[in-house]
Amino acid sequence: MSKVNNILLDFSAKKIQRFFKNSNIIKNYNLFLTNFLDAQINLTECIKLKKNIKKEIIDHNSDSNEIKKSDDVVDFGKFSKLIRQKDMILSTEKLLKSFDNVQLKPKVFLTSLLLLFFQEDLVGEESQMNNVDKSLVQWVDEITDKIANLKNEINSSQKLVILFNNFQIIFDQWKDYDKSKLIESILISYNNRCEHIEKIKSGNDDTIFKELNAQSKDEMLSVLEEQKNDLLHQIKLTDPSLDIEYIKENSHDIIEKMTKSYEIINNEVAATMKKAYFNMLCEEVESQNMLPIFDLIKDINNRLLILVPQKNQKSFDSKFDNNKIIDMLTIGDWSEELISIINLMIDTVFVLGAPCDDKEMKEWKNYIMSLTKDNFSNNLPLILIQIQEKIDRIYYLLKELSEKKSN
Repeated sequence: MSKVNNILLDFSAKKIQRFFKNSNIIKNYNLFLTNFLDAQINLTECIKLKKNIKKEIIDHNSDSNEIKKSDDVVDFGKFSKLIRQKDMILSTEKLLKSFDNVQLKPKVFLTSLLLLFFQEDLVGEESQMNNVDKSLVQWVDEITDKIANLKNEINSSQKLVILFNNFQIIFDQWKDYDKSKLIESILISYNNRCEHIEKIKSGNDDTIFKELNAQSKDEMLSVLEEQKNDLLHQIKLTDPSLDIEYIKENSHDIIEKMTKSYEIINNEVAATMKKAYFNMLCEEVESQNMLPIFDLIKDINNRLLILVPQKNQKSFDSKFDNNKIIDMLTIGDWSEELISIINLMIDTVFVLGAPCDDKEMKEWKNYIMSLTKDNFSNNLPLILIQIQEKIDRIYYLLKELSEKKSN
């Protein structure tokens, strides 16, 4: 048998294997969806509806209270109970095992749906989110989009595996960070009670309890000690590995160290998430799927539109017409029109930014424009992510200014 025939046979065998593998994925995906349908939940339609609601809020800068609530999409009690059921978890596990080398845990996969439908309840409003929370929400949007459209993504199963595995990493980091913040808040409560007990015992209590008699103070001390023990118990339940005796002796020092390290942790976790997000965008561009890039450009448009003076908003928004953006992106390479849009975004950020950043902004613009000459699949995602970061800074400075004025 000739070498050419061997190659053709090998190619045919791989094609058959891929066909059966994809058929198995589709079969298990349908079984997964059936679990929801049996509970009168059309999962794919619910995901699309929720995303449309979020888009409407962003596009029209609407108050979420004026638009259909998440509970109108799915009921929290019903949904959370459903995804905890054994059959649902087994069905999810079977679906994930249909892919090769997936490290995403079934419960985390299902939790992504809970985070989509009940984001404000579980993560908080966007104005309250830190960088870690925001990155998690971005990834939840991405993975639930793939869940809703899995049949259309089936020929890119390897990219799905990368996405699933990245989400597990992102989720674990968010969970650890969230757990640390919870422990910190409990520690602060514990430390406050320690300080209050010390004041009462030393006779320097400057609170409303100053006038209490000896018996009442003893009763108050008893209550505070009981509360301290309850808080220590909560810490132990949250993280059994922690040394409670050490915490008792060093609670104040621990809080100081945790506070100083959170900014570092926040930045490190956000950097990991950003890198994974960047890699995902690059892979999508390389495979000629420009939808994530389109969504990112529209998000930049919407965020800047809020900041642009009202008299310029209509003109600014027209530059980001959906059809124009789609035409630019379908070329799959740098074009004058696309570079012009990038230039507009950069100049708008420049104008809206703080004067103290002008020198840095000029250098940054020169750097960004130098990236528009080659390496399209890597540089376009990099440029858009950096523009988002500059917009984040503008919003941060505006928030800081608003807080100063209100004080």
